Amino acid sequence: MKCSKIPNGTLLAREVRNSSETTGLPSPKTIEDLLIRLREDPPNTLPMLCSTAARLSDYLGKCPNEMTIDEVAAARNGFRPFLIDRKYKPGAVKSYVNYVRIFLDCAAKCGWNPDESVPEAWRGVMNLAEAAKCKDFVMHFARLKASPNEVTLSDSDELLRSKIGAGYSYAHTVAKINRFWRVLRQLGRTDALPKALSREAEYGIRLDQFPDPLKDEVQTLLKWKQAAFALGRPKTGRLRPVTAKLLEGHICRLYGFAVNVRQIAGVVSLPSLIDKALVSDFVEWSINERGIKGEGVLNSLKQLYAAIRYHSTFASVDLSWFKPLMDSIPTDGDDEKRKERKGWNYLEYQKVEAIPEKIRAERNSLPQSCTDHAAHLAMYELLIKLLLVFAWRQLNVRNCRIQGEQPNLFKAKIEPYRQMDRPEWVIHEQERNPDAQIWQVHFSKDETKKKHVVHAVVPRTLIGLLEDYLHNFRHHLLRGSDPGTLFINRTGGPMTMQQTTRLVSRLVARHGGVRVTPHLFRDIVAFEWLKAHPKDFLTLSKILWHKDVQTTIRIYGGRFDESSGVCGMENWIEEREARSESK
Repeated sequence: MKCSKIPNGTLLAREVRNSSETTGLPSPKTIEDLLIRLREDPPNTLPMLCSTAARLSDYLGKCPNEMTIDEVAAARNGFRPFLIDRKYKPGAVKSYVNYVRIFLDCAAKCGWNPDESVPEAWRGVMNLAEAAKCKDFVMHFARLKASPNEVTLSDSDELLRSKIGAGYSYAHTVAKINRFWRVLRQLGRTDALPKALSREAEYGIRLDQFPDPLKDEVQTLLKWKQAAFALGRPKTGRLRPVTAKLLEGHICRLYGFAVNVRQIAGVVSLPSLIDKALVSDFVEWSINERGIKGEGVLNSLKQLYAAIRYHSTFASVDLSWFKPLMDSIPTDGDDEKRKERKGWNYLEYQKVEAIPEKIRAERNSLPQSCTDHAAHLAMYELLIKLLLVFAWRQLNVRNCRIQGEQPNLFKAKIEPYRQMDRPEWVIHEQERNPDAQIWQVHFSKDETKKKHVVHAVVPRTLIGLLEDYLHNFRHHLLRGSDPGTLFINRTGGPMTMQQTTRLVSRLVARHGGVRVTPHLFRDIVAFEWLKAHPKDFLTLSKILWHKDVQTTIRIYGGRFDESSGVCGMENWIEEREARSESK
């Protein structure tokens, strides 16, 4: 394929003339038209614009005289992943992507108008989209569909995935897609709208706004469910604070439905709130009008029923209707839909496994003066690596303590009476030095979802990175008092659930092209383990702290230990890393 030569231009440049100075000249259609126009009065950026044009030529596989400006505007989302795949440095990628924006700005100053390519059927949408700040999305769909009525939810999902793969913020992109659908709804589109639009109206009422009698009863119920011992409550019925918060949310939504949706007065006690007619109406409304999946509604009712059935407040209340109501809730297809959603956000283990090394390369390329940025990158590398090695639940990741009387992650001597699985390298180290300090992880039964005590040796593949982060970087992240957690947010405090989800999702989307939440790491690790060790569910269940291992007492001298699968995982990871290094 022949391409025209693009001269570098001159460094003695002036500003691009504004649109008023270009009146009467035809607007540029192709990249070459634009470069010819810019050379008449070359800007300072012309050399870099020429270089960017060459990269765009590689990306689109066309010469500059064949690349239309409309094509560049339409395909700009995939330019960043293309450069990353070509092994360009992060700074160069950022620069080239920025110069594509400058290219389009220059084209607009020279008379190019993207609205001219919009079909007539889209003109009305375009007028509203400008105010809704989603004009670029309208342009995207206008190039694909003849009319707004042809846009489907699958089309917007595909756009979301492409944007995330190009490094855009997930929350910002979802918000813009929802604004686009609101514009269509404003123009009369009523079918196949995102569920988020049907759930915009908030109906729940906070607990502190409940009537005093009802508020006191709910608070008493929540304390009763969280107490170490409660008379009349089964010993397995205790709730963790995070689960109690979910139960509180269920009650707040049910009360909000009664007051704000059905306008029911006189709901001032728990028995009057947990009423057969009211709860049944709430279930029907949630599924039919709010679009909540049956499984989600069923799980909410199960938590509510488990909380009230043994409480003294309901000792004389007939709850026989509760189980038949739960049995009637349809859940067919929910599992398949969940698998489909996970499939959209699934990333192969090999691609996730490469992310820590990419983050380290970015950190190593920083100048020595960027200590704070380097510290954050070191934390990001450790975070992704830890999720791959341990596959912990998010709560354990962000609450992992390295200080205090009972830290979760610590370096200490392993006492002889400790019944825990020990890798060969630990056994050799203890034979050489009985007082050897070994990195360990420990969570009490109150700190794990399935009430298991977890005590394990930190795999060797994680230790070097962990010590490097703790000794050289973590102190740069502190802002005032030390929260004592392994991972720290931007303000120097412990990570929240939303912060952890956003951070992990952003890192994986940036380096892997797919948005993966922390919990999906468990699926990725489990799937890859079973590919290498078919039907080895026992080891996997212990790695993931699954409740089913309670039924199996075996191996390691007849002892049962929640961490007995960690050694197998460590050997597997070390073998993978050795193969990767050899390549």
